[in-house]
Amino acid sequence: TAYNERLRIDSSGNVGIGDTSPDALFDIDSAATSTNVSAILATAITSGNVFDLSSTSTTATSSDLIQGDHTATYTTAQTVSGNLLDLSRALTINAASTTLTVSGAVAAISDNCTVTTGTCTNSARVLSLDQNYASATGPVLYIENAGTGASLSIDSSNSDTAISVNKNVGTGNFLSFVQQGTERFAMTTGGTVTTSFAANTNW
Repeated sequence: TAYNERLRIDSSGNVGIGDTSPDALFDIDSAATSTNVSAILATAITSGNVFDLSSTSTTATSSDLIQGDHTATYTTAQTVSGNLLDLSRALTINAASTTLTVSGAVAAISDNCTVTTGTCTNSARVLSLDQNYASATGPVLYIENAGTGASLSIDSSNSDTAISVNKNVGTGNFLSFVQQGTERFAMTTGGTVTTSFAANTNW
C-alpha cells in the first residue's frame, strides 16, 4: 500500500500539514468540507489562555496580528451564510441550589499606550466596521438583546463628544428609532425631527 505524506518540515524549518511546499513557519492546507481544519480543546483550564497570540516587535509595522479572509470566486449560485468570525459562550448549570455567576465579556477589545517618557499619538479606532458593498441592505451593526440590561451603554470619561454621527450620502433619515415596527423618532439630514409616541408611554 502506498504511503501518503501527512506532514513536512522543509530545509527552512517551515512545517506543512497537507502542504508539501509550506511558505510559513506553520502552514495548513485542508480540503475538508464538514470538519474543523484546526481544533483546540481545553478541559481543565482555570486562569491561563487556551490560545495566546502576542507580538513584541518594536519595528514600525503595518501587519496584522490576526487576519481572517474569505476570498472566493463563485461560478454557480450559492448561499454564503457562515460567519467569518464566530464567538459564542454557551454555558449550562445543572445543580440545585447552585449559582453560576458570569461577569466576563464574550469579547473584550482594549487599546492602550503607556508613556514613561516621550509622546504617544493615537488616532486609531478601537473598532472599525466597514460595509463596502453598495447594494447591501443589512445593518452594519446589529444588536439583539433578550436580557433586561441596556442594548447599548456608552460610558465616556473624556471631554469630547460621546456620540458622533456623520452621514455623507443618501437621502434617508439621519437618525431613526423604531419600536416594534413603528418609527417613534426620526431626524432628517436637514435637521427636521419627527416623533410618534403614545401618551403616557415610556419608550
